Amino acid sequence: MTIMFAAPLVQLAAAEVCSGVSAVSGELRVLTGRMWLTIEADARDYWLHAGDALQIPPGRLVVVEAHRLPCMFTVASGARHAKASYITSKILSTY
Repeated sequence: MTIMFAAPLVQLAAAEVCSGVSAVSGELRVLTGRMWLTIEADARDYWLHAGDALQIPPGRLVVVEAHRLPCMFTVASGARHAKASYITSKILSTY
């Protein structure tokens, strides 16, 4: 199933995974929960908690998984949270 995140808030159930490519650079900010995140062409994996933020580069696949509990996060273009960046995501799996 393909989902367009038109709202600034993304919610994942525990262990739910989504992926997407942002057309513009943006900031992903975790509001609740804990997540694992990886970015295409970046050898690192990231563990983010509520309050953490990470810059997302444009044009790269980003994969996010909510770890053990539900997770909420925002993806905003640039450093602004008032206007969300549109990303296309595909639900990969739910445990």
